[in-house]
Amino acid sequence: MIVRQFGRLSIAVLAATLVGSVASRNGIHAQQPPAPAGQAPGQPPGGGRGGPQPPKNIQVLKDVPPDQLMLTMQYIAASLGVQCNYCHVQGQNDLDDKETKKTAREMMKMVNSLNTTFFDGKPRVSCASCHNGRSKPVRTPPLAIDMTPEQAAAAAAGRGRGGRGGPGGGAAPGVAGAPGAPGPGGQGRGAGPQEAPPPPVPTETADEIIAKYVQGLGGQQALQNAKTRVMTGTLTSRDLVTSNLTVQEKATGEYRIDVATQPIPTIRATNGTSAWVVGGGGGRGGGAPPDAPRDLVGFQMQQGLRLADFALPLRLKDRYATLLVNKAYDTIDGKPVVVITGNPYPNVTEQLSFDRETGLLRRRVITTGSGGVGFNIMNLPEQIDYTDYRDVGGIKVPHTVRHATWNQVTTQKFSDVKINAPVADTIFAKPTPQ
Repeated sequence: MIVRQFGRLSIAVLAATLVGSVASRNGIHAQQPPAPAGQAPGQPPGGGRGGPQPPKNIQVLKDVPPDQLMLTMQYIAASLGVQCNYCHVQGQNDLDDKETKKTAREMMKMVNSLNTTFFDGKPRVSCASCHNGRSKPVRTPPLAIDMTPEQAAAAAAGRGRGGRGGPGGGAAPGVAGAPGAPGPGGQGRGAGPQEAPPPPVPTETADEIIAKYVQGLGGQQALQNAKTRVMTGTLTSRDLVTSNLTVQEKATGEYRIDVATQPIPTIRATNGTSAWVVGGGGGRGGGAPPDAPRDLVGFQMQQGLRLADFALPLRLKDRYATLLVNKAYDTIDGKPVVVITGNPYPNVTEQLSFDRETGLLRRRVITTGSGGVGFNIMNLPEQIDYTDYRDVGGIKVPHTVRHATWNQVTTQKFSDVKINAPVADTIFAKPTPQ
């Protein structure tokens, strides 16, 4: 994976990064951020009839950067399990005709106040904290469920320290570990069972984890010798639509993905510094044809860049500002993993889980927080799972990649992968509109 390139983008990213397609479906529209110096601005999504329009009547989210406004709206919708027209009048988002929109403003103020007062402005409390995918929070607490073995051991240890007994909180009188009852091994009153030993603390350093990852993939020399990668296969979206997929990339930062979506194929590419897209549902505003190439800037660009994974093993330290080993081991599908955490961008945190036996990267969990000053309500999750590693020319390559965001799930399955296959530079250049 390369720092300055797009990664293998899925339809999940198409939905998240192509604001036009989401806006068309859900009735939410946002203004694009200013383009970096020397880069053409991206086309704003349609704002209703008459072409692109900037957002209007924003009363609470004034401090949210323009490129994160759409993201914040998507987060709120996902937290409540609703579509955008739950609060907005379809096609006329500036209207205040719906009481749900007025209520949402007050709820956002409440969440922001809680985070500001109790959590130093960090988004510890969010819409999802209470709603959890429901438009109305559940008022009745859930029924108790069986403890896991670890939870049961912790409960037993608590009883041994004089914890409260009785229903739900501990053992009844006469049960081992309860006050007045002998514990294991004939221990007397109040001794209780021995406290469960704490889980082992990882001893690996970040450098050792990265070195094992590189070695597990085939070694540093093999990775340095890989100059291009071409992959073909299929991409299946959340609604079980499968499309053919081709990914072409270079170790110097160029990347292109072609997805045979219907009726317009989707193309996304970068030359390492700027990026563009064709199709994916955007390009409708202002009379532009749906197959017209459009620049990607701001958060859309960032989201694509952080998914790049061709030269990642050799660029981990360049990509993340800090890399810290988590204080406890974890498991994925029953297999132990060690986790390191880094920050590739401001307000973005990634946790990378590596198989303790093979060293291979199993999962990336990406959390995007609010970027607004003085307004924090959002923590948007993404998860990328890498499985089915196979040897290709001396390098292990994951042939199945599952990407789940707050509103999309896609699975890429590659049937053919070629290392150092011919890749022309011209395919990364933005096409000139006809």
